[in-house]
Amino acid sequence: MSSNRRRTNPVEGAMARLADLAGRGVRPARMEREVEAIVAGWLGGDGTADSEVVLERLTELHEHLLVGVTDAAEQQADVDRSDAAALRHAGLVHAALEGAVEAVVRARHAQQRAASESVSPAAPAVTIPPLAARNPPAVEVEHAAELRTGGLVASAPTTPSELKPAAKKGRPRISKTKDVALNDLLG
Repeated sequence: MSSNRRRTNPVEGAMARLADLAGRGVRPARMEREVEAIVAGWLGGDGTADSEVVLERLTELHEHLLVGVTDAAEQQADVDRSDAAALRHAGLVHAALEGAVEAVVRARHAQQRAASESVSPAAPAVTIPPLAARNPPAVEVEHAAELRTGGLVASAPTTPSELKPAAKKGRPRISKTKDVALNDLLG
């Protein structure tokens, strides 16, 4: 088989690219960007990619990368401690592969969310019941809001058409008809 043979499996191509970068000892952030570029290529710019196929590819890539991380950790443990350059390189390879795994995990979660959102129906809109439903007409309670300005007390009624003096401190005033309605509700 020739080395110019074109790879037909996209996961193999991605693994070859990531292994090449890890072998060069690139930083984990660079590996994360490369994973993002690979996933973006799989998704395509036109949005016609099948999300299930991309999710399967991400799962397969994740499994391969986990094996690579384990192998890199073993190789790092086997490096002679007196060889600083080899230790540094083995540490960089291990860190780069871990960065790629983290990026694949994030991409898988994002793809799973996108797949579940496309399958599930739209969430119902949140509606707030009108004020009349929360405050039935039989229970009309007037509370005057006190505005304090420079020691003066002004009353701001709940409806602008009603102008009443400020209530005395203590229990708010409620008319007898309203007390009866409140007692009926409470008791």
